[in-house]
Amino acid sequence: MKGAGVVALGTAIGQGVVLLATPYFARIYTPAQFGQLALLASISNIAAAVGCLRYDLAIPGSDQRDARPLVVLCTLASAGIALATAFGLTALTGFVQLRVPAPFDSPLMIGACILLVGLQQAALGHAIRRRAYKSVAGVRLLQGVSFTAMAALPMLGLVWSHVLSFVAALPVLRQSLRRNSGEEQRLGVVALSHREFPLQSLPGAVLDVVGFSVCVWVLTGAYGNTEAGHFSQVQRIVGAPLMLVGISIGQVLLRHSADLVDDRPALRSLLLRILKSLGLIAAMTLASVSLAGEPVLHSLLGAQWRVDTEFLVLVAIAVLVRACVSPLSAVLVTLRRFDLGLAWQFAYFVSALALMPLIASSVGSTGFLRFYALHECLFYFAYLAIINFAIKN
Repeated sequence: MKGAGVVALGTAIGQGVVLLATPYFARIYTPAQFGQLALLASISNIAAAVGCLRYDLAIPGSDQRDARPLVVLCTLASAGIALATAFGLTALTGFVQLRVPAPFDSPLMIGACILLVGLQQAALGHAIRRRAYKSVAGVRLLQGVSFTAMAALPMLGLVWSHVLSFVAALPVLRQSLRRNSGEEQRLGVVALSHREFPLQSLPGAVLDVVGFSVCVWVLTGAYGNTEAGHFSQVQRIVGAPLMLVGISIGQVLLRHSADLVDDRPALRSLLLRILKSLGLIAAMTLASVSLAGEPVLHSLLGAQWRVDTEFLVLVAIAVLVRACVSPLSAVLVTLRRFDLGLAWQFAYFVSALALMPLIASSVGSTGFLRFYALHECLFYFAYLAIINFAIKN
């Protein structure tokens, strides 16, 4: 997994720059503004999962003839979804006069976010297929650096800086769209030959990413943008670095698991090594948060931020368990076990949508986070068992 190490390094540097700038951002932006960023990040997470209709997952394991047409399909899908969303929001806010929280009151911003995230997914998928891991690492690094540089200018703000940071992938996308001999096929033929990705993987991806976003939406609705801002800031500092490294590993795993699909013991050994590494980092992170998180973050962020130990530990548990297990689900794509992934994603979606608003309506924010941490542990341990079952069978 040398490629994963390269990608993880680029991700770590990019996010390290963001973390170094966090004390400055925490003093020029309010928790409510970080709450708006959390809402927009939920949209970019959804776009990353479904903006390409899942054809981006087909790129790393595709043959040379299908690779470029798949990138084109991803580009067209992202553009179509972005336009439809922007027009839909314009209709709701302009004609229906529906009041929506910021940043959803800016259709241009939301459309641009969906488009750029989808283009990034397509570009990274093609780079991983070519084993151009340095390009993937460069995009991750540049994304973090560009976000930091733009967000340092208050007139641009956090949310637009987040959107524009995805421009970092466009040079890689341009290279992916170059015409090469032997790659020309009708888009319809390629779309049909890889139809299991939108037909079987897409529904589960929608359930998964929407279910994950429910927490931020419920926090915003029940406790306000400020509480969502506290949550997202702590999640970003404590858990997001490991989460982003895990995402990088998951992308590279799509390529490596395709190579090992006929050697199940080797595939299982690879996943076990990844899980042990991620678990060790998560354990060290949780111990650090428990022992020194409150005084360190209070010093870094200032008095306006909530950083009590229980709050930090609960957020850390929830995000770290997801960061350890979620990257391994890439093997379900390789094994074409979309049915197992869909079953788990449906259960998680139903549980989150039914229970989280109910809990939030009857307890304070700390009580809600206790439930959320327990919910994540139960579901992601179950997910790990499902992945293990898929490899054995």
